[in-house]
Amino acid sequence: MNIKKTIITLFVSSLLVAGSSIAYAEEAAAPVVAEKSGAAETVVHLEKALENATKSDFSTATLNLKAARSSAAEVAGQALEVHKGVSDINNGMKAVRAGQSEKAVAEIQKAIAAFKAL
Repeated sequence: MNIKKTIITLFVSSLLVAGSSIAYAEEAAAPVVAEKSGAAETVVHLEKALENATKSDFSTATLNLKAARSSAAEVAGQALEVHKGVSDINNGMKAVRAGQSEKAVAEIQKAIAAFKAL
């Protein structure tokens, strides 16, 4: 009777170990997907900000730029490109606050190019 319990216990424990290693491998692959979606989300916010800055709707453009800056903080890897993109977002935000539509559009376009390159 003890042999049957031992065999069943070993079999169940081996299944649990195999299942946990598969789950661990899936979790390791998840940050790559999150990184890509973070950059894509940032680009979406920047495109909305570009549209609103073109229409001189500065309050909505400011909200979109804030959202883009928040999602850019979640983008990992390639620190120099991300830093340059965030810098362009900040410059665009300054231009929007000053009411300079053309300068804001130019800065937002630079930021979009930087995050699309990721």
